Amino acid sequence: MDNYYAIVGAERNDPADVIKKKITNELRQWQKRTNSSDLSKRQEAEQKVALLTKAREILLDDARRKGYDIQLDAFLAAGGGAQAPVTASSGSGDWLQQARDHLAVGDYNSAAYCGREARNTLGASAEVWSILARANAGLGNLSEALYEAQQAASLDVANPDRQLELGGVYEELEQWDRALSCYEQVNRLTGGSEEADLGIAGSLANQGRYAQAIPVLEKLHLHGSNKRMAAYYLADVLLAYAETIPVAKQEDGYYITTAEEIAQTRAVLNRVKTLSDDEQIMLRVIDQEQYLATMETKQLYGVTGWKVTKTVILWAVIAFVIAGILSNAGTGGFFLGVLLGGGVAWLRIHLQIRNHYLPRWRINAMIVRGRL
Repeated sequence: MDNYYAIVGAERNDPADVIKKKITNELRQWQKRTNSSDLSKRQEAEQKVALLTKAREILLDDARRKGYDIQLDAFLAAGGGAQAPVTASSGSGDWLQQARDHLAVGDYNSAAYCGREARNTLGASAEVWSILARANAGLGNLSEALYEAQQAASLDVANPDRQLELGGVYEELEQWDRALSCYEQVNRLTGGSEEADLGIAGSLANQGRYAQAIPVLEKLHLHGSNKRMAAYYLADVLLAYAETIPVAKQEDGYYITTAEEIAQTRAVLNRVKTLSDDEQIMLRVIDQEQYLATMETKQLYGVTGWKVTKTVILWAVIAFVIAGILSNAGTGGFFLGVLLGGGVAWLRIHLQIRNHYLPRWRINAMIVRGRL
């Protein structure tokens, strides 16, 4: 049984939004490798993408996640999940090829063993260090993977694949600036790489630099070989960017305080809807659209029942004063005074309420400015 939490690098008690971010980052890393010219890398990436896609389907669906958690607990209690034994053939002599074969099917433990044997018999070449880095990254031994990827890159400085591998390890470690430098170096070496561009966009987005990431993804969407993948990540980054449009921030989110912010956010959401029909993307669009609708809904604010009562009492008194003055003209004058005073009172209350019946975004603006 596959442990999807381990596959995406999440904890069992992580909330859905944390798991979603981890899956998105992992998918982006592995999807960009599915076009690799290296067969073992391509096969490894295809297997990882399939596992991550399945993990997303299960872990981001509350009902399916609960059922899966019950099954996983039973599996682990029965002794499942132990590390698979090493499978290697010492008679073949080609430790590197064995390591590649193990990497292709996700057997990182055996790949690491064969990689170490290759280092012992063939020496510490760039390719051997690369194999070890991939194996240890798969096992989650990121400090070892980083050292090995650095060794591979230093021995083969003109090889863009080594920089891509090193950038991938930096991403796993969430060292986004260093990952960005590696991917930029790939583009300098190659004159332009879709895999590097996707890494650049991801590194920028994970630093909150959405305005810089979006043009990179727009280019991939227009000219890249995998437009569907680029469209998904562009939609994801645009949704994150939409939440930065409001200027007024608070500890757990933001305030929309102008009609222009609503218009700008809605334009971004409309763009997202043209890019992807992914269920999770659409749910986020719906959530933000509902929030915008709430911001446009008018609410009575700043008028209490006591304020209205005081107005009624005041104008009732005024009405009777006017009625008393006009009573000298007879009963008709008295009723005319009551009617006149009552009409003015109703108009005053109506204006008081109308002036405080505001769209939610305007109320937010008044709160931010400290007027209420």
